[in-house]
Amino acid sequence: MPIERFIRLNNVGRFRRSSSSGDVSFRRYTLIYGENGRGKTTLCAVLRSLKTGDGAFILGRRTLGSADVPVIEIRHSAGNLNFGPRGWSRTLPEIAVFDSTFVSQNVHSGDAIEPDHKRNLHKVIIGAEGVALATKIETLDSNIRSKTTELRDAKNTLQAVVPKDFTLETFIGLAGRPTGDQEITDARTKIAALKEADSLKAQQALRALAMPEAPKGLRELLERSLDGVAADALTRFRAHLGKHGDAKDLEHWLAQGLAFAEQGDCPFCGRDLDGVELVDAFKAFFSVAYGDFTKHLREELARYDRELGDRIVAEIRATFEYNHKSLEILSRFRTFVPMDFKAIAEKITCIGKLRLEIKNLLSKKISSPLDAVEFSEEFVEAISEYNACLEASAGYNDSVVNNNEALAKLQASLATADLVSAERELARLLAAKKRHEPDVRDLCERFFRLGAEKDALETEKNEAKAALDAYSEAIISAFEQDINTYLDRFGADFRITGTRQTYSGRVPNSSYQIQINGVAVDLGTPDAPLDRPTFKNTLSGGDRSTLALSFFLAQLHRDPEKARRIVVFDDPFSSQDAFRRSQTATQIRRCGTIVAQVIVLSHDLGFVKLVWDGLAPEERKTLLIDRTGDDSCIREFDLVNATMGEFAANRAVLHDYNVSGTGDPADIVKRIRPVLETWCRNRCSHEFHDETLGEMVQRIEQAGAVHPLFRVVEDIRDLNEFTRERMHGEVPGAPPRPLDGTELRAFVRRALHIVRNEFEPAHEPAA
Repeated sequence: MPIERFIRLNNVGRFRRSSSSGDVSFRRYTLIYGENGRGKTTLCAVLRSLKTGDGAFILGRRTLGSADVPVIEIRHSAGNLNFGPRGWSRTLPEIAVFDSTFVSQNVHSGDAIEPDHKRNLHKVIIGAEGVALATKIETLDSNIRSKTTELRDAKNTLQAVVPKDFTLETFIGLAGRPTGDQEITDARTKIAALKEADSLKAQQALRALAMPEAPKGLRELLERSLDGVAADALTRFRAHLGKHGDAKDLEHWLAQGLAFAEQGDCPFCGRDLDGVELVDAFKAFFSVAYGDFTKHLREELARYDRELGDRIVAEIRATFEYNHKSLEILSRFRTFVPMDFKAIAEKITCIGKLRLEIKNLLSKKISSPLDAVEFSEEFVEAISEYNACLEASAGYNDSVVNNNEALAKLQASLATADLVSAERELARLLAAKKRHEPDVRDLCERFFRLGAEKDALETEKNEAKAALDAYSEAIISAFEQDINTYLDRFGADFRITGTRQTYSGRVPNSSYQIQINGVAVDLGTPDAPLDRPTFKNTLSGGDRSTLALSFFLAQLHRDPEKARRIVVFDDPFSSQDAFRRSQTATQIRRCGTIVAQVIVLSHDLGFVKLVWDGLAPEERKTLLIDRTGDDSCIREFDLVNATMGEFAANRAVLHDYNVSGTGDPADIVKRIRPVLETWCRNRCSHEFHDETLGEMVQRIEQAGAVHPLFRVVEDIRDLNEFTRERMHGEVPGAPPRPLDGTELRAFVRRALHIVRNEFEPAHEPAA
């Protein structure tokens, strides 16, 4: 959809309060003429801003001396477009602009090609689809750089907490089970043990407590009587004892005294004891069994006195002391089972108490072997305390077993370990513990996350590069062919070759070579030495202009959205000769057949006329950027009359001379050729542009009868010969020939006869 007209242009450049005059509506081809400095570049900047939405193109051209914000209103087929303090109401991205900005951004600046030119040219070549991929790559590359910075900062922060002698990678790798405090304690203990390995290897095992067994069968022994003692003897014995009351140890005394009565008389009175019934009763009572029993009682008493005596207690206390001192040493190197020496040592006193109570019971039994002896309360208390002591000592001995096993393991570990490895293991355990501290864990997780994000971005970038490479490989080759086609059309004697995609600076670029006379020349750098062929010293200004225009046209040719494009050309013929100017006009006309609208801005009225000629009247429109004091405005413009001005004036002078003979012959003869050349160009604008009259004659004669001017070619040739020597100086070797008035009038008449019709240029079909 095309632009229809500029409604308002206020406070931008020369357009302070722009007002229009006449019909200033746009058509398919809108040609805007204006002198230099009148505002063509301003209009181009407005259209570029409208395309991009970037208000800087306009704000940078605010009318000098004005404090007001630029206000612009453009009528478009889809509705008005307005620019004000908030920018554009909407944009027209379908606009494509060829001007000095396009050239300086995408092709070259002066005689230099900078890296930015190659980068921007790449976007021109690959089109919208490729640009999307290239933009994605640039975005990803920028994101990768940002992520790399984040990752580096995270690494530096993390590196500050990494223990000495650990690499960052090794430290991060300690991500398994966190180290327990006990593991660290054990490792430190092991190191301490290794430092005293020799003494520890010689360390003897702890000793178990050798506690006497608790009394067994004591109750039965105390309750036991004697079998085989006659009942009568027992009765007599009891009765005799009863006469003496409870004399202590009487029974024992009698048993001992009976041994002295073996001689038959009493050891006290010497009385014969034979036949004495009481003595016989004593002998029956104190039989062999009685003696054995009392002997057993005494032996038991001696055994208990021995097993529960002071020596046993001393041995137990010595065991306590040895174990206590050994465990104090061992506990510095390994965790051992605690052993409560003090508590058990206090209980050892029960051994003496038990021994005393057993002695009391057995002594009582020995004094009266045939009487049952009951456990005393003191004995019951003593045996209870002793049983508790035995239970405690059993637990103590279990600890001895466990600690001896621990000692054996410690000694075995010392046999296969070395101090350096143990210290290294402790460092690893400490590092692993630190690795799992919440703050450090968070740093590691952030480092991992950033690394994964960076890897993902790089993978995505590589995939995008692969896609762009595949896409560009086909596009670049075809684009190069298109450019060379346009260069051929412009008659350029150079081509481009070796167009390729590179990634200089991590982003896609396009590079190419200039081929002249079959020799490829590198583009070079801005500071390339002058003695080496490069872009800046092999192409003329016109060649560079032609190359830039070829790039633009090739881009437009391959644009899938070209049917929607509004194409703007701002003085597109810089430094071009006549042929290239003509071809530029032709390509602009041809461009209009594939796009929605063409807008040409030019300060060269002749070039505007070149474009105008050959366009259908209903598709073309010319406008003028005119002066209004110091400001500018857009007005309707009559291109035909403007370009006919000189022709009409010359024709009028010739007419007056033919009718009345008035005028200076030297001046008259010089007006014939411009009249004929202008007439030929307007009659055949598609063919004649800057050719001289003689060159026009040659082309007409070469074309023959099919040429539309062939019917008057003889007259034109004669007029060319007649006027040539007066237009270009005397013919070498020929004497000057004075002008004859009759001859001059005849040639004037023949010229007027050729151009007698009104100026009506033929219309060639749109290319």
